[in-house]
Amino acid sequence: MTTAVPSTTNATPAGVVGVWLAVGTSIVTGTAHLGLKWTANAMDAAGGFTAGIAAWLAVFYVMQAGALLLYTLALRRGALSTIYPVLSLRYFWVIGLGVLLFPGDTLNVYKIAGAALVVLGVMAVARGGMNE
Repeated sequence: MTTAVPSTTNATPAGVVGVWLAVGTSIVTGTAHLGLKWTANAMDAAGGFTAGIAAWLAVFYVMQAGALLLYTLALRRGALSTIYPVLSLRYFWVIGLGVLLFPGDTLNVYKIAGAALVVLGVMAVARGGMNE
């Protein structure tokens, strides 16, 4: 017995929902990555691994698992060629917030230009996916 695989190329309106779910995925994963950086810094400050650090690591890994579920929902509602590039927005969140949260992180013209290109590329891909 074979099961038909539903088409995910119809990007309206389900694809729009898929794009927004992918944006949510990028926010959750970006936040988890920032949390992992914070945890790594906390390990340095504490002189190693502690129970508190283990708890925070668990939180950030659970966030990653939640993001995987969001991503799966996004894929159910949109084309992979549209949804996957939207995940790149996490670079934008992480670059912007990393500079604010971590004094050692810096921003320069190359990082700004790269983040701008990522955002423009995601907008183009998402727009194209919504018009299929």
